[in-house]
Amino acid sequence: FPVTIASGTSINNVAYGNGYWVAVGCQIIPSTVTYVAYSTDGITWTSNTTGISGNPNFRTVEYGNGVWSIGALNGTFYTATSPTGTWTSRTTNITASIKNNGLLYAKSQSIWVLGAESSTPSSLRSSTDATTWTTRTAINPDSSSLTGAFASNTSVIVYGDRVISTTSNEIYSSTNGTTWTQRTPATTTGYLAAPIVTGK
Repeated sequence: FPVTIASGTSINNVAYGNGYWVAVGCQIIPSTVTYVAYSTDGITWTSNTTGISGNPNFRTVEYGNGVWSIGALNGTFYTATSPTGTWTSRTTNITASIKNNGLLYAKSQSIWVLGAESSTPSSLRSSTDATTWTTRTAINPDSSSLTGAFASNTSVIVYGDRVISTTSNEIYSSTNGTTWTQRTPATTTGYLAAPIVTGK
């Protein structure tokens, strides 16, 4: 990662879209400082936190349909039409951790999907514009820690693990990002990591 950043900064996620690379993270040591930067070539980077209040620890970044979106460990969420401009705070009603792979724009379905670690049975949101978010009902009786999402031409998948009374893997699929069906994972032990997707 050929860019000079402050000591103690963790780069949590990088995305590419509309001619820009965007990297997000947070400097933890010696103090908490938000890190958001953009680049057109992946070599020269410019920091831009205009519009961002506090110092959220951003974990994920995604580009889709003309919008950049970034989500943080404390549930903070921002969007921008360009990473060179002003970031605008958005309300998702998620107050728990947004994970590194928990944000997705599903191009074929034209919908944004957001998953997070939650203390309630519903930690899943969807949106058509990354601005107005709708809560989607989780099927399991316990809370789900939705750690990632990916999409193909026909389906959107979110995955994670149950975190209250039991510990088991969770997988949900949807053809439209709004109605979800629980699926049986190949294994119910351990934790589901990021998938390898061979086609979209």
